[in-house]
Amino acid sequence: MPFYWIDAGMPQGDRPPEEDYGLPASVECPFCRDSDTQLENPFGSVLSVAQYYCRRCRTIFEWVKRTSGGPKTDS
Repeated sequence: MPFYWIDAGMPQGDRPPEEDYGLPASVECPFCRDSDTQLENPFGSVLSVAQYYCRRCRTIFEWVKRTSGGPKTDS
């Protein structure tokens, strides 16, 4: 069950690819630390998170979308 809109009736070929959202195809699972994960939904409970599914421990978890580098400071 890769994306919500498949269940909502959108044909699989019509869904946008993961790269269109700028999200990694796989991230580390916070529960088992395995990287055998897949993007479940590009939008989670809020727009700043994405939902991933871990194939090893079979858990759906939310991954916080953030830009690299952290907050900028004047030095």
